[in-house]
Amino acid sequence: MLAQSPLLRRSLAEFHRITGLAAKLIPAGLPERPIGFGVQEIEFCRRLTAACRGGCPMSHRTQLELLRRVERKLRPHQVRCHAGIVQLAVPVVVSGKHVATVLGGKVRLPGYGAAQFEELAPRLRRWGLEQELGPLRAAYMAAPWLTREKLRDARQLLDLLMQLFAKAVASEPLPGPPAGPPLVAKAGEFVRQHVGEHLTTRQMAVVVHLSEAYFCRQFHRLTGLTFHAYLAQVRVDVAKGALQHSEARVNEIALATGFRSASDFSRIFKAGVGMTPSAFRGQFRRQDQENGRSNGV
Repeated sequence: MLAQSPLLRRSLAEFHRITGLAAKLIPAGLPERPIGFGVQEIEFCRRLTAACRGGCPMSHRTQLELLRRVERKLRPHQVRCHAGIVQLAVPVVVSGKHVATVLGGKVRLPGYGAAQFEELAPRLRRWGLEQELGPLRAAYMAAPWLTREKLRDARQLLDLLMQLFAKAVASEPLPGPPAGPPLVAKAGEFVRQHVGEHLTTRQMAVVVHLSEAYFCRQFHRLTGLTFHAYLAQVRVDVAKGALQHSEARVNEIALATGFRSASDFSRIFKAGVGMTPSAFRGQFRRQDQENGRSNGV
């Protein structure tokens, strides 16, 4: 329910606009797989994750270390992976309870350039990425960077935004999620955390500890949807938020939300929303401008 809050979405979108850093809300706890930033992901990490297939090992270790620190101290932290890419995290604490965490990043620190990549290259070769070294080097050098002072300011800004959000939630609690079967709730949570990845019914069956056939039957019985129809709905929902609150191109949003191509994205999006992604974005921006004029902005 926090993830669906318009206030939170606006806060994270504004943070991204001001700082250039990615920001993503995740449930409190430790993820089983690396958490990506979707349309806000930097090209170096996107390429590395795709090349490693199962996700970048450096990113997962970095995130786990970061989230453990946040859980222990319940205050903002940042860590740097072996590539010199910094991620930060800020806890969302509502009425004394750690309910979620905002992951932020990813940027290089000053001084992490060609020499640092050459130190990283042997590790990439051991991972079987010899053929990818050229594109990875170019993407690494193009990765955004911030001074330590600006990164500290960005972390403090994100922390302030989350404190204000937590106070708003505490004073006017969000409605709780509807009571539903644990199987659907667990599957839904996993899908939203990994919406940009290739997800299968076999993989989901493993997540909920059922056989694939039984999972498919039960999911359809409980939701009235096949898993793949549900997955498409979630991807369209996430894509709607990206179209509204990011400047990413439509084809970038398509790939970041797990669609195989921009044409598949457009077809499925139009079937669910009644218009193409570009038309939806245009309509939202026109309405936003009209609201701004009516409010004297």
